[in-house]
Amino acid sequence: MTFLAPTSTLEYLINCIVTIPVSTAECERGFSQMNIVCSSMRSKLPAVNLTALMLVSMNGPPLGNWNALPYVKSWLARNRRDESEMAFSSLKQRPTFITVDVTVG
Repeated sequence: MTFLAPTSTLEYLINCIVTIPVSTAECERGFSQMNIVCSSMRSKLPAVNLTALMLVSMNGPPLGNWNALPYVKSWLARNRRDESEMAFSSLKQRPTFITVDVTVG
């Protein structure tokens, strides 16, 4: 369906009517996705980041179809550090983390 500039009041009214959504399902999906993306852990995200995350989560490919390996390699090639390195960068010696096996057998 092609929409042209309305030449009459009737054409303008028809263009307005065909743009009204039939249901609110898409809007409800958007709010549901926003509740998932904007959790208590991410409550301080700027609107720009929240918008980007929602855009990807609603319109992006399924996570199972996405290959993260090229992006991880690119990130590592730029000598990026993880957050634990950033958090302990001011310390003279990084803390040692101990792994404890708590399985009962």
